[in-house]
Amino acid sequence: LPPGRSYTILGGLPPEPTDENDTINQTQKSNPNNNAKIITTTLRHFQNRQIRLQTQSREKHTGRLSMAGTLWEAGPVLADYVTNPACPLHSFRRMRVHADSDGNVVLPAHPPTTVVELGSGVGLASMAAAFLGCRVFGTDGALSSVELLKENFGRYDGEFNEGAKPKGLLLEWGDSEAVRELIERELEGCFPDVVMASDVVYAHSAREELT
Repeated sequence: LPPGRSYTILGGLPPEPTDENDTINQTQKSNPNNNAKIITTTLRHFQNRQIRLQTQSREKHTGRLSMAGTLWEAGPVLADYVTNPACPLHSFRRMRVHADSDGNVVLPAHPPTTVVELGSGVGLASMAAAFLGCRVFGTDGALSSVELLKENFGRYDGEFNEGAKPKGLLLEWGDSEAVRELIERELEGCFPDVVMASDVVYAHSAREELT
């Protein structure tokens, strides 16, 4: 991470539910080929909006087990944190869409928060930030995972605000040239406002690559 900048590391438990029905739910439906599954999960802070996500048990190009193709438990927790109206991180809270006294939808007048997610997997947290209106770049280190990411983004392409459609990009941790290209080409030379990740340090080797 570049010196001279401040960063927020998120951790701990999600905010407490406000009522007995205010929970994070998910169901899944298997595809007959046993490699692909459709996961349905709920963004509770978007009127309990249900999101359908394609997952995969194996990488399409290599046949290896697909870690990125799974919706891990921390993904819905991060999505819930990002979209919570009481989110303590101002970069997300300031993006809330609200209604004026006449009931008209009011979009934030300021430039959108720029978000880069590392190890996006199936893309739930990136989509949650994009639904807020953030400018989102979901990244992963495997080509088939990025294809899966783009597929899930594409399912809701018409529902993101103009200029806030998330992008799926290939990014290998530890590749400083790829990071430089991301900043210069996609972020127009600026650092992102938020770098977020969930369930990405289960392998000890990943911890060194993330520094």
